Amino acid sequence: MMRKFCVLGEYDKNISLDELLDNLKPTKHMEKERLERYDDALSCLDDYDRIEKVFIVDTGHRDGEELHCITHSGIIFILNRKKHEAVSYSGLVTILIARVGQLERYGYKFSEYTRIRAIQHQNEGLNF
Repeated sequence: MMRKFCVLGEYDKNISLDELLDNLKPTKHMEKERLERYDDALSCLDDYDRIEKVFIVDTGHRDGEELHCITHSGIIFILNRKKHEAVSYSGLVTILIARVGQLERYGYKFSEYTRIRAIQHQNEGLNF
């Protein structure tokens, strides 16, 4: 069964990668497997990485909309929108190491660097 994925638009508030990393408050949903993926994803961030774009996404989850924060190096931090807006940087649901196909679902032309990093991650088997 295909999970619902509907990009509702771009999020118009600034989310700083440094503040995100310093203040993350995970949800119960971050299980051991996801915490291991989190460590793998953090190792893929560049020294001067930044969030390239944030999208509001409806996945049909009962807890509501998500914020997909995509870094220049192709790492996707997924936050619960309600929890993040109630307490900044709370509500980390998961973190993904993006594949090119995942980036394309957002309907946005990411920088060439972001696309190249997604290809590198895919070729290294980091996102499966």
